[in-house]
Amino acid sequence: MKFFKSFRKLKVSARITICISLLLVLAVGSSGLLAFQNSSKALYQNINSMLKDRAIDGAKLVSASLETKISSIEHIAAMKDIKAMKWDVQNQILLSEADRLGFSGMQIIDPNGVSHSTASSMPDFSSSEYFKSAMHNTPAVSDKDTNQF
Repeated sequence: MKFFKSFRKLKVSARITICISLLLVLAVGSSGLLAFQNSSKALYQNINSMLKDRAIDGAKLVSASLETKISSIEHIAAMKDIKAMKWDVQNQILLSEADRLGFSGMQIIDPNGVSHSTASSMPDFSSSEYFKSAMHNTPAVSDKDTNQF
């Protein structure tokens, strides 16, 4: 209440100046708040858009890399010595190809699902989805299954 009594004692010009100053502070503050909210929203949308674009670019890179690897493996599978299904011959070829391609190892799975690996002995894969897919000439990529190694 003291403030209002002292405010009334001021000259009219001083009261007008104080009122205009308060209105100006309110107007500038609210416009600053609106600008902050709008810029935050625009920045958030821009970041989300950029992240989606980077994810799509990453997926394209992974897809291209997988296609290259699948093509290399299809070339190896088409070799006469690989098709002969003689493990001693296949093992030497697969060891050199795995080294050339930077793979830790390669394996051959016969039509019955029994596998032979350059790294170690492997279990029966006849019930796995990627084996069934491969038997229908459809390339399949799976995660490394450490339970079977």
